[in-house]
Amino acid sequence: MTSQLRANEAFGHANIIQPPLSVVATWPKAQYEHGVRRTWLPAYAITLLVFSSTLVCLRIGLRARKQGGGLGLDDAFLIPGWLILVGMTVTACLASGYGFVDRHIWDLRIDDYWRDALNAWVGQFLFVIGTCCVRVSILFFYRRLTKGTFKRRWHYALWLAIGFTITYSIAIIFLLIFGCSPTEAYWMGFNFGYKESWTCKDMRWTNWLAGILALISDAYSICLPALMLWPLELPKRQKLGLMAIFATSSLTIIAAGMRTHALINLGRDYDVSWNGFDIYIWSLLEYNLGIMCACAPSLRALFRAYFSWHSRYVSDITGTGTSETVRKVKTPSIPLVARRPQAVESRSSSTDSDRPIMRSAEAEIRKTGEVVMSREVRMEAC
Repeated sequence: MTSQLRANEAFGHANIIQPPLSVVATWPKAQYEHGVRRTWLPAYAITLLVFSSTLVCLRIGLRARKQGGGLGLDDAFLIPGWLILVGMTVTACLASGYGFVDRHIWDLRIDDYWRDALNAWVGQFLFVIGTCCVRVSILFFYRRLTKGTFKRRWHYALWLAIGFTITYSIAIIFLLIFGCSPTEAYWMGFNFGYKESWTCKDMRWTNWLAGILALISDAYSICLPALMLWPLELPKRQKLGLMAIFATSSLTIIAAGMRTHALINLGRDYDVSWNGFDIYIWSLLEYNLGIMCACAPSLRALFRAYFSWHSRYVSDITGTGTSETVRKVKTPSIPLVARRPQAVESRSSSTDSDRPIMRSAEAEIRKTGEVVMSREVRMEAC
């Protein structure tokens, strides 16, 4: 009865749709070596990782030197989130390198089905834990930023967001672990040589749930700080910085929406491997953008120091600024020395130990007088 059902109807293997044999029979002939390929996933994943890793290193370096705020609980969540991102990037590169997600399902060797499913399970597991850490890090940063300055209801709202993010992430992890009994049946169920007894529930609905909850969490993490900080009377430059951060954060919501769409297709489209590629693309973008948004506020000290140095450098070169070097060049030396006789007169009753100082001051005055006289002579000659 079961085999007949599987021959005519699709069924859910955990959160993945498994095609019936009648559909498999309609697939084109496999082309293991010359089929359609999408091979740019590794370059894409590594580029995003390098950029986000650079920002993380800058943030931690600045905070360790007390320049971007000291290390705090937000960093304790961001660092594990970044390490998990490294693991997910490696998982995505392996998925592409071994051909699990770079081709259509009919061009994938049957012996690789269970490996593809294992890669998908690991990728989902890492994504849920890692993005949870990043979102909580962002929320802890805003809690630290507003501590003692906002009304209590805002603090309750931040704690509610943190609790919601952690709770739904634990729920998704729970479903990934216990959706199949034993857990390894999630991927070994696609291995035709697997002889153990196993069962997997149809959990394709969790794709909708995971995607929608991630969207809500991303929107909460962005909209709540925006509602808190935007009404404040801030300098124009800080307002523009907040606008840039919130604009980048909105891209995270878009990436989360596209990832949700790809997850839904995973539960209804038979071309599982092709959809797995899309899931990796949007998941990595959402994950990396989250880390970039988490690091952006802490880098203001770096930009402030750079622009301050740059303005001093330009002033020293052009002589149009107010740096100390320009003051020394532009300011006449006569008024500075002319004030010294007062100090000398005040020392007239001093002991012999003060005489060297007096002699030095008198010598500077004579030297200055000679300079002034020479200038006057030149002016009269002209």
